[in-house]
Amino acid sequence: MSDEIIVLENLSKKYINKTEQIEVLADINLSVRERDTISIQGISGVGKTTLLNLIGGFDSPSSGRIIFQNEDITHYDETDMAKFRCKNIGYVFQSFYLLEELNLLENIILPALKLGLPRKDAVAKAMEISEILSLTNRLKHFPSEISGGEKQRAAIARAVINSPKLICADEPTGNLDIKHKNIIAQLLFKIVESNNLSLILVTHEVDLAARCTRRYKIEDCHLIDLNS
Repeated sequence: MSDEIIVLENLSKKYINKTEQIEVLADINLSVRERDTISIQGISGVGKTTLLNLIGGFDSPSSGRIIFQNEDITHYDETDMAKFRCKNIGYVFQSFYLLEELNLLENIILPALKLGLPRKDAVAKAMEISEILSLTNRLKHFPSEISGGEKQRAAIARAVINSPKLICADEPTGNLDIKHKNIIAQLLFKIVESNNLSLILVTHEVDLAARCTRRYKIEDCHLIDLNS
């Protein structure tokens, strides 16, 4: 059985702006294997977040295919893609996207409840993950009551609660100070490694990208291999 988690085949994305066609990504090919940690760098606006959005089905490619564990997910409708994403892909965003009306524990277990896991089991799993992330004593707090670093730890916990095969992290340290950048980077890689996950990491930060086993950048719409 193949150890490939996700394969991007000739993936392209174009947007129509009035009468102008804008090419953002062209002929992107990438294979992500089990336990791969992959960084994608590039200047702002080059298409890094667009690529993550295509992988997760938040946007649709203009051409090409996305194969997830031998299953073509390219043309899933919104309902099927939302279910698939909840089970298989965990997202960590720069802006956290925690629900302010829920405490941290409730935010973390929400994806598990969506998949039908009993609340008792979801809470138990959240407690295990929170222990790794040093977040246990903050679970009853609301997002407005905690620091940015703690919010990002909660976002990481939420991303892995369903034991996805792949984590997509979009500038996960972008809104943090230097101290918390280092803490979050260490915790992100720790939880990816301890759960045998694969990681696609979008970042501007060279030091963070260097932690990954494979490095790429997007330039002039193409994915360039930095490993050779």
